[in-house]
Amino acid sequence: MGIFRQEGSTPGVNQTFTTATGSSSFSNAVGLSTAVIRVAVTSDTYCNISQTGGNAVATANSMIVPTGQVERFAVLPGQSQVGFMAVTTAGKISITEL
Repeated sequence: MGIFRQEGSTPGVNQTFTTATGSSSFSNAVGLSTAVIRVAVTSDTYCNISQTGGNAVATANSMIVPTGQVERFAVLPGQSQVGFMAVTTAGKISITEL
């Protein structure tokens, strides 16, 4: 899995969730034609992207997406999920298929 930068992508399905500290949650699997997602957060958030079709679980060892940042990631069409958990303060995470 790696970071994939793609400019000018058309937004598709969006999923928005509230993050919680100490408890990992996960998104729905991305669409069958989705190869890139955009992730934006309102507070520091641990993120883990599943590439195997299993439920993604974020832990304190997962990558951190910092407050106010937007990242794009390559994903496995139809299978990838994003696991997420607030680092210290609850916030929102937005996951958009590109």
